[in-house]
Amino acid sequence: MIEPVSPSFVTPSAAMIRRAQQKWSVAISSIILLGDLCAMIVASCVSYVVISELLLGGMWSFSEFTPPYYFALCWLVVFRAATQGHYTQRTPWWQQMHLLFKLFIGLFLLDVFVHIVMQSSSVHFILGVRWLVLVLCIGCMRMVILNMIRARSREWTLPVTIIGNEDIVGDTYFALHPDTLTGYKITTILFDAPVSAEAHAQLMQMFQGDMPTIASSPCDIPAYICANPHAFYVISLDGFRGERRDHMMDALEKSDCDYAIIPPMKRLHLYGMEPQYFFGNDIMLLHRRVISEVSLDKCAKWLVDRLVAGCALPVLALLTAFLWISKKIEGSQSPLFYGGMRIGRNGEQFPCWKFCTMKPNADKLLEELMKKDEALRNEWNTYQKIRNDPRIDSRISAFLRKTSLDELPQLWNVFVGDMSLVGPRPILPSQQIEYGEALPFYVSVAPGLTGLWQVSGRNQTTFAQRIIWDIWYVKNWSFWHDLVILIKTVRVFLTGHGAY
Repeated sequence: MIEPVSPSFVTPSAAMIRRAQQKWSVAISSIILLGDLCAMIVASCVSYVVISELLLGGMWSFSEFTPPYYFALCWLVVFRAATQGHYTQRTPWWQQMHLLFKLFIGLFLLDVFVHIVMQSSSVHFILGVRWLVLVLCIGCMRMVILNMIRARSREWTLPVTIIGNEDIVGDTYFALHPDTLTGYKITTILFDAPVSAEAHAQLMQMFQGDMPTIASSPCDIPAYICANPHAFYVISLDGFRGERRDHMMDALEKSDCDYAIIPPMKRLHLYGMEPQYFFGNDIMLLHRRVISEVSLDKCAKWLVDRLVAGCALPVLALLTAFLWISKKIEGSQSPLFYGGMRIGRNGEQFPCWKFCTMKPNADKLLEELMKKDEALRNEWNTYQKIRNDPRIDSRISAFLRKTSLDELPQLWNVFVGDMSLVGPRPILPSQQIEYGEALPFYVSVAPGLTGLWQVSGRNQTTFAQRIIWDIWYVKNWSFWHDLVILIKTVRVFLTGHGAY
């Protein structure tokens, strides 16, 4: 527990700390900028060798393949990244990648336009490959540089103090902890009200040994801020009213420390909000941007679903033949496929196909097991999953579940339109009552083969947290979020994190 801190506590001044941090920030900014420039040079050479030399047999010289305006457009990438704070701020990783993705689309279209005006003979898809290589090289270079800085320099780690309630602490942890490249490290938690022993135990489980210092009862927060100006404060003002809030804000301003405010945005369409400011007034409006039923993002999602599923079906056929032989060798009596009914868009039911990995009458077996084993019953009620499930019929089935390959037949569901590559998981008709007020969000979109829950811990998270993530996805959907989830799905598949 943190004791109230005396304002006379001796600590380096915020100005001294700020000057040291600024010097370090200049060095980091320079390194990242140089990394981007090097990535551009590497990208131009790689794309030239692969496209012109290997694929087209030396059709163009290097100067023809990379005209002067190409490097001018590369500098446009640097300028845009600089205006978005990529070189001066701790920008979340996927926010950086989102900008690079938009730059890739914009530069490709601009490059095509220039070639049309100049009546060049270049094939347009080659231009797309060139800019795609550029974006990938910049992303890889930044990842390497930031990982090296994080591993070799303590200055990159920024201690974070969270001030708020129990829910804010959990939400902030799930937001900051996975994005290690930003350098944020939660070191202190100051609660705005007393917390229960149960909440404290949940925090210990959440941080898993890397436990921050916790004040489980309110301390003198303004005094603590004045005595610790070097920290980065993440603050929820929900629990502060009147003079308490004024005193805390005065302490933040007087100590000249860095801080961020968490507005009360829970259950709102976060990514659909656009801020509007009014001159001379302390008022900011968050205006919701409504996505139309027909948009480029939705058209792109529909097209990617059909293309990916269509191309993957022949591979699925080969895998099916291999699995049939393997299950016969192991003596499994279960059928190869299982088509359980699930709830889809608009509440319509459809057969959701999977490779059958369970023994016959698995539902009855589950009921019998839950009657005999209280621990197993509690595990099922919490996670809707069972670790080391005794109903699995063979070793190859256990492998399929561990790697999530048992879900691959749902590619057919994606191809025919019952499902999408990314979305909330399809739910059982018998589970509708358990979803309560969240059910309308599930039936408003097509269920997905993968989703935010699968890449955020999957079976290591509770059923309630799974619903929270699924609702967030539906409310804040964009084609970019689908791409991020697909990329993360590859990592989860390769590591097996959270699957059993």
